[in-house]
Amino acid sequence: MDAGLSRAAADGLPAVLETSNPANVEVYRRAGWQVVHTLTEPLSIWVMQQQPA
Repeated sequence: MDAGLSRAAADGLPAVLETSNPANVEVYRRAGWQVVHTLTEPLSIWVMQQQPA
């Protein structure tokens, strides 16, 4: 994951991830990710983004 995040930051692009596990949302938030969208159908999915460092 570090290589992909480093490449996105070097290119000035945000990184995006999705999780369907609600327990992961807070873990990712503590690592600098922000929820940018939430889907509830057919299952809950949180779309998260991290701005380039």
